[in-house]
Amino acid sequence: MKLRYVLLALILCFSFAVVHAESNDFVLNLYGNANLDGTIDNQDIEYVKAVLEGKETPTKFSDANNDGKVDENDVTQIEQIIDGKEKILILIDSANRTVALKTPIERVVIARKGAEEFTILMAKDKIVGIGDDAKQSNPGIVQKTGVDKIQGVGNFNSGSLDYETIISLKPDLVIATSPALKKGLADKIPENISVVALDSEVDIDLASQDEIIKKLGYIVNEPKKAEEIINWRDKYTNILSNGISKLDQDTLPTYYVETYDKYVTYFSDQYDSKAISGCGGRNVIDGSKFSKNELKDGEVTIDPEWLIDQDPDYIFIREDTNAAGFNWTEEDAKKRLETLIDRPGWENLKAVKNGHVYLYSKCFVRSRSEIGKVYFAKWMHPDLFKDLNPDAIHEEYWKEFLDVDLKGLWVYPEPK
Repeated sequence: MKLRYVLLALILCFSFAVVHAESNDFVLNLYGNANLDGTIDNQDIEYVKAVLEGKETPTKFSDANNDGKVDENDVTQIEQIIDGKEKILILIDSANRTVALKTPIERVVIARKGAEEFTILMAKDKIVGIGDDAKQSNPGIVQKTGVDKIQGVGNFNSGSLDYETIISLKPDLVIATSPALKKGLADKIPENISVVALDSEVDIDLASQDEIIKKLGYIVNEPKKAEEIINWRDKYTNILSNGISKLDQDTLPTYYVETYDKYVTYFSDQYDSKAISGCGGRNVIDGSKFSKNELKDGEVTIDPEWLIDQDPDYIFIREDTNAAGFNWTEEDAKKRLETLIDRPGWENLKAVKNGHVYLYSKCFVRSRSEIGKVYFAKWMHPDLFKDLNPDAIHEEYWKEFLDVDLKGLWVYPEPK
């Protein structure tokens, strides 16, 4: 009998450990997240109280008001964050800066492309200005939600960011990226306007994106909405992970990823290739002789003859969001594919001969990478994921979070 109880206790402990691990794929970088998990809740209050009683070790974020000590004021700050009534919200942004935001945040300017989609999902009505590059890089969601009619503020990347217009809009917050801050984006923003770097498209790791979604949810006082988005994403990534875990890792199919130009790709730790990693294939560029071009964000330009020698099972080619999307037709996509595979030696590649060359919208390796993973996994393992319909999942995303009926063509050919 005792043995049975011991075994039951071990099972329960193990089950708790698994659930606890799954809910802590990221640490929310907000002061007040005392127990260093992915949210701010009553457990953080209890943790701070335990610190005050000498039962727990103080963490960086248990000092919720960042005044250098842990006391009852931190309990009050956490309570206010939970209730959405805090006056100051302190966070660490993607540029590793500690930023204290005066809340509530009611007026937001998106000065650099990257976090516009997640901001639209949670706080569309708070956006008062948006960079031209954000409009251009994500035209589908910008147009369908009416954000294209919001005041433009120029393009930082081309040197035309309109600081006077930004200031005239009287924003509470300007959202940028860490690379843009390194190049001086915040230098001309008055100190009374907060600037936060959110690199949701620089780092395509899903856990990092989830952390930014959750952080942004607290910034715009929509933590429940952020949680809904993360739970929706997790639902499908968990299905994929369970399926991929059943594959023989020694016999995975190979693939080549092509990005904005012919023979330009990335190793699996960056951008498109990072988004596609973990979908049940092996990137042919990994472990190769080629080197990153650090002056061009780590991109890799390969030798065409080398690719022919590798003869990958699958080829994935990125299409810009201005092409693939609401206005893309099957005729457009077919012509585009025929043009792209018309290269010396490609007629002998098995990916071409087997019809395994696929075009994908850039959004599927950026803000919608959790949906993109379903497409890539379904292309490479149609039998394993026969019950998953990537198109239906994409439609669900638009309807669930944007109340928009999805149309157009976003990949080609579509998974069967």
